[in-house]
Amino acid sequence: MKRVWAAVVVLAVLVALCILGLVATVTAADEMLRRTEQIETCLRQSQYEEAAALTEDAIDQWERKSRILCTFFSHLQLETADKEWDALRASLEAKEYGRGLEHCGQLTLFWNHLRKVDFPYWENVL
Repeated sequence: MKRVWAAVVVLAVLVALCILGLVATVTAADEMLRRTEQIETCLRQSQYEEAAALTEDAIDQWERKSRILCTFFSHLQLETADKEWDALRASLEAKEYGRGLEHCGQLTLFWNHLRKVDFPYWENVL
């Protein structure tokens, strides 16, 4: 009987970890998507200094969130966001605002993908 209880406890821990990973992923992706959309809005409205400040804040936030997400994803998967944030920062410093919008678009695609990648959809299971 002890083995059955041990198996139940192990199963409960595994399910809790899966749910924790899913919640952490969706929460982080939603937050970063919202920040990316704010930066994109500032760029479209020619508020470049505010966009640069929001970018720096978002990069700091991403560095904290990526430490948690690397528990659930490989570093290679998360490296896409790191590269795009660095490219966005460089574009804003070089005053290449059109390129900045392109990087915001790539980040938006990444966050949307990250939101869906771990959900138990049929296409993710099969």
